[in-house]
Amino acid sequence: MSAATGMVIVETIALSTMVCNDLVMPVLLRRRRLGRHDPALELKRNGSALIVDVAWLFCLKVGSHATSTLDRLRAAADGGS
Repeated sequence: MSAATGMVIVETIALSTMVCNDLVMPVLLRRRRLGRHDPALELKRNGSALIVDVAWLFCLKVGSHATSTLDRLRAAADGGS
């Protein structure tokens, strides 16, 4: 359980950083709205919260159906072993 939690945390931070660096910051730099206050850390924190919220909503909407489907696909790929 703790390994899965650690993986979720690391992947959320990585995805938030990528979204901030590749999508949000170029727009802010192009518009020159950075000023003296650098919003990068705040954007990463808000991005992490947004990613976790969207993942939670996806889990609620899809439920365990997606997990069971992925388990069946994995079992088929393994040859049923």
